[in-house]
Amino acid sequence: MKREIFPMIKNKKGFTLIEIIIVLVVIAIVAAIAIPSLIGYIDKAKKSKALSECHDVVQAAQTVSIQLYGQNKLDNKNVLMQTEYKDKIISLSETSGNILSIDIDPSSGTILKLSYLSSEYFSVNYDATTEPNYTIDTVTSASAPDYNAEADKILIQSNILTTISQRNKQTQALQKAFLAEYNNSYPILSSEEQEMMTSLNFSSPGTLNWRPIISSTGEVFLAGSTADITKPNPLSYVIYYNGNYYYWFHYNVVKSSYVSDSNFNIQLLDNTKTTLGVNDTTGAWLVYVN
Repeated sequence: MKREIFPMIKNKKGFTLIEIIIVLVVIAIVAAIAIPSLIGYIDKAKKSKALSECHDVVQAAQTVSIQLYGQNKLDNKNVLMQTEYKDKIISLSETSGNILSIDIDPSSGTILKLSYLSSEYFSVNYDATTEPNYTIDTVTSASAPDYNAEADKILIQSNILTTISQRNKQTQALQKAFLAEYNNSYPILSSEEQEMMTSLNFSSPGTLNWRPIISSTGEVFLAGSTADITKPNPLSYVIYYNGNYYYWFHYNVVKSSYVSDSNFNIQLLDNTKTTLGVNDTTGAWLVYVN
């Protein structure tokens, strides 16, 4: 008697084309529903991590500030932006992002404002006077905040500040990497930023573009210039730093000023200075107020 070894296999039928199409359609529908939710969850988790990192940085900054307050070393509101203090804060907080700015009250050592670029490249702001205290930046596309965030991101990823010693060489390395991101040309000011310059009665000899520069104390800012890309330290008409635009004002006219990475003091960018004082005979960087 002949026995069939695999009778079930012999009688089994395959999927029809219609059945396969139905299965693929169902998979596509499930993916269309699930993937956006998953992406949203991942984005929410990254933002939560960024907020947590910034909280740790603020607490560490407060610790360092109180120590300096006890030593009578809080001589200005931006003193914690010195490289040695920023490094100490990052070490204490056990984070790997970058501190963009810190404002303190020198009379008490209290941290008033802090801006932090997280390890996931979210820009988080702390403000002791607002509720909630911690917010994540949302910036307009193709404008200075975007380019500044990209420059900060490059600075973190490349370890330029730790692998290169000279400030001018650091700026050149940053600008080289920045140019590579933007097809070997510096991005021009957005239409809104150009309107801002127009409102200041600015008359430019050419199209202004943004380029990153590292200040004498290690902060990244953007300089708006018409200079060739081969000039790392150009004459600049406008600067973007820490959420504000600043323009060089001299004899009641917006002019250009030489900006050098080796000696440009970021404290010259006072976000409360909107007019020239009696002693500003050589000009000053004024904050733009819309």
